[in-house]
Amino acid sequence: MTDITFRDLHADCAACCGLCCVSPPFDADQGFGYDKPAHEACRHLQAGFRCGIHADRAAAGFDSCTSYDCLGAGQRTTRAFAPSDWREAPEHGAAIHSAFLRLRGLHELLSLLATARAMVEEPAWRQRLAAQAEGVDRACLALLATATGGPQDPLGTAAHAATLRRSTFALLRELASVPSVAARRPG
Repeated sequence: MTDITFRDLHADCAACCGLCCVSPPFDADQGFGYDKPAHEACRHLQAGFRCGIHADRAAAGFDSCTSYDCLGAGQRTTRAFAPSDWREAPEHGAAIHSAFLRLRGLHELLSLLATARAMVEEPAWRQRLAAQAEGVDRACLALLATATGGPQDPLGTAAHAATLRRSTFALLRELASVPSVAARRPG
């Protein structure tokens, strides 16, 4: 079984090098205060990778920052590239940002699987969900190994991540049709 826990699937900003403030593009129309291209630091990111407007993000027009959660991908990516970060080793910046964005998508799958597993009591379903999470976590490890200079691993490719996304959503749709699970769904 994967050693990823719910705690691992939440942002720990103190253990990250500000990747959510740099890697993705921002769009002012989506509540990010201004338009920012990918891989460019937010103008409010300070030394030490802290937000200069953190306490006043919503008032400053950054509503979306208040609800964004990297699901632990930021600290996991930061750990994988340590001791370097995108500021100290700008030549690795593109690899760091790409790894973070791809890992964030895989962590989203892990979060969905962990949530489903916590809501299901049937041992067979719990095992199927855990097995799917194992596969996703192996892809996370392969992605980070390749991104940090290890050998190319087919489990770490974007094509494999797309396959995992499809199979995870198929599994969750199947689970949602189980009468005991469907009866617990709100509405």
